[in-house]
Amino acid sequence: MNEPGSTGNPGSGIGNFAQAGSNIGSGLWSVFGNYQDPGQAAQKYMGQIPGYLNQAYQPWMQGGQNQFQQAGNQYSQLMNDPGAMMAKFGSGYQQSPGYKWQVDQALGAANRSAAAGGMAGSPEEQQNIAGTVNNLANQDYYNYLNNVTGLYGQGLQGANYQSGLGYQAGNEYGQNMAQYLMGQANLGYANAQNQNQHSAGEWSGIGAGLGAIGGLAAML
Repeated sequence: MNEPGSTGNPGSGIGNFAQAGSNIGSGLWSVFGNYQDPGQAAQKYMGQIPGYLNQAYQPWMQGGQNQFQQAGNQYSQLMNDPGAMMAKFGSGYQQSPGYKWQVDQALGAANRSAAAGGMAGSPEEQQNIAGTVNNLANQDYYNYLNNVTGLYGQGLQGANYQSGLGYQAGNEYGQNMAQYLMGQANLGYANAQNQNQHSAGEWSGIGAGLGAIGGLAAML
């Protein structure tokens, strides 16, 4: 029963008390209960991104780095001592399969020509044969060098191409990591804002509930 002169409604006071209790309970549960931080929930997935990026790009970057260093070493040798490089190429020379056939054909023609001219076995014939064989040998050797240096040039082009792929992979990796870090920064900022708003709202609910209880106590 109300005090004489009181105009309050007991039913509304009880309702206010119930609402205050609800506000306090909701606030205490959110602050001290099992609150799930959305930033942490997202982080467990975002944290996997660097590993996936490294797994995808690292072989290309490493391969490009290796080819870059190897090509650089070869260019340095070519610039510092090209003669040594040519000597190295020439050291692997072997007569081509067609060389012996060409020599046999040339010697046969020289012998027939000398015999027809009555000069078979003469010093002049021997000199002509030696000159022919020497020319064929030089031709075969320089054909070999041209083939070897051509293949060497293709190797350098391949190394440069692979080095370029490594550079491209490294550039893409860097851009993706920059985007990842930017996403991390945005997530951290949004997470901090969310936590601040969440804490402020729930503590405000607790304060409102305590204020309502205080008001009810004054009415009773």
